[in-house]
Amino acid sequence: MRNRWLTSPKALTLTLAMLTLILIIACGGTAATAVPVATEASQQVQPTAVVAQATTAVAQATTDVEATPVPEPTAMAEPVATGITGGHVNMTAIYELRPSWVHASVTLTFFIRPLYNGILQFDPNTPEVLDISCDLCTSWELADDGLTYTFHFPDGISWHDGVAFEAADLDTTIISMVDPFQFKLWEENDRGTSGWVGLRNYYEEHSAPDAKTLVIKSAFPAPALPVSLSDATAVVLSDHDVRNEVPQMGAEWDLLNGTGPYTTGVHEEDVKTEYLRNENYHKDGLPYVDSITQFVMIEPSTIMAAFETGQVLTTHQAGGNLSPVEKRQLKESMGDELDGWFGPFSSPRGIVLFGREPFVDQKVRRAIWLGIHRQPIIETLAPDAMMGPIPFGFPWSFTQEEISEMPGFRELNGQKHPDDIAEAKRLLEEAGLGDGFSFELSYRQFGEYGDIAVLVAQQLKDFLNIDAEIKSWESTAGYDCYREQCTQAASQSIGMNILDGDGAIDAYRTGRFLDTWTQLVMDRTDEIYAKQQQELDPAVRRELIQEWALLHADDPNYVNIWWNSEFWIYNTKIQNFQGSASHWEHIWCDPAC
Repeated sequence: MRNRWLTSPKALTLTLAMLTLILIIACGGTAATAVPVATEASQQVQPTAVVAQATTAVAQATTDVEATPVPEPTAMAEPVATGITGGHVNMTAIYELRPSWVHASVTLTFFIRPLYNGILQFDPNTPEVLDISCDLCTSWELADDGLTYTFHFPDGISWHDGVAFEAADLDTTIISMVDPFQFKLWEENDRGTSGWVGLRNYYEEHSAPDAKTLVIKSAFPAPALPVSLSDATAVVLSDHDVRNEVPQMGAEWDLLNGTGPYTTGVHEEDVKTEYLRNENYHKDGLPYVDSITQFVMIEPSTIMAAFETGQVLTTHQAGGNLSPVEKRQLKESMGDELDGWFGPFSSPRGIVLFGREPFVDQKVRRAIWLGIHRQPIIETLAPDAMMGPIPFGFPWSFTQEEISEMPGFRELNGQKHPDDIAEAKRLLEEAGLGDGFSFELSYRQFGEYGDIAVLVAQQLKDFLNIDAEIKSWESTAGYDCYREQCTQAASQSIGMNILDGDGAIDAYRTGRFLDTWTQLVMDRTDEIYAKQQQELDPAVRRELIQEWALLHADDPNYVNIWWNSEFWIYNTKIQNFQGSASHWEHIWCDPAC
């Protein structure tokens, strides 16, 4: 997928390596059964090796996607370009460092990602979104049993504090992803991994016989396991920091200790965060750029002015607090000096319905789903977005034709379908709210959230006589509010924790993201998730995921409006920008920056 400037995805099909990931998820083991113990590394599992140093496979997805055979694994590709060393890159950042653990959330941990390595990564040296390559490892193998992955690591890795990399670091890293509360550090702070680190969904056992070898066995054939280890939250942690109870979280900037390409520089609260080249980095020649500074900028007008004057060259994450319309305006202003990277449709926008009155009633939640006219909102705020109850463009997705006939998404002669409004009114009448009601609709000061809240409030008033009282929150304070259920509804994105069918449902499961906010879970969510996760037949798996989507639409805790493909904008001085940019080790500037 080449860099494109806001190319309309309605005329495109998405190239997705996930076509290969749904084909061999076999029936078998249910949940992870063996809980790791935080002691010495366990007995090494002896796999029969089948070379799989990198899983890169891309198939062209059409509107109706057919499963294709899984290609043979190939050797990990060498970097495609040699960069220019030196320079400094300024970026925007949309919020201050968060008091969040490294495994907690992609959004909340982008600040600290340049300090760490993962075992794997989405390859920053190829234009394909879901190509996977080694990050800290040098290669990996899958055994003939289809369950056992063996990862190999190089010599010469050291932590930023100078301590040599050990087998215990690998052991502790895996435990921190699947069962962190074994460690006092997490237990005392009542924190640990969230659903974002997907390894726990596949894990059965692991061993780390030495500092150069890690063996992970999945509970069932799970080709999505390498994808879970490529996520930005799946970072490698030092055993000595975990056991000495040194917090590895954004708010403890001076205590962060990774193996990554950058070390901690100056941090000024609500102003900037600085990253300095790791002179002892184990990857020869990397990073290219000497240093990075991320400046906190919230107002879109400020961000746009900083781009136009060359004060910043990119954003610290894809959204950048600019709407698609604002990014278009910036492109018109900057011309060839600005480009953008186009990613998969994995980021929804919608309304979270919290488990408070009146939304404890399924009839009221369904009425909200039916009462929103999505098309004019999309045309106003995100003309390149796609609709649907689940992400668009994957093998298990609905077609746009199917979506256009669904209640809540359908239109009649370009207007909100009258049958949807009539059904929403009937449901409210049955719930005793036929005359309408009032509720608080919150939004965090980020991206399109505020505009979405305004447009949804107007529609609910016009169609259903519902009054939405809009409340604005500073971004961090908004997250705190949502965790405490201090509001009734919120304009918010929820994202996918893994770019696989599992990720379409995971956030809605018991104990996952939306449950912790809303205390609402559709009855069959956990059951259908488990079935589709282990289903071998891609057609059956598609049926299961779509079955869940329709059930969720009838009993929603989240009202989907659109699915974004995030456009990550950058000044064209930056070279080798492929979107997998959380490390920033692979970019350079030409001309110099």
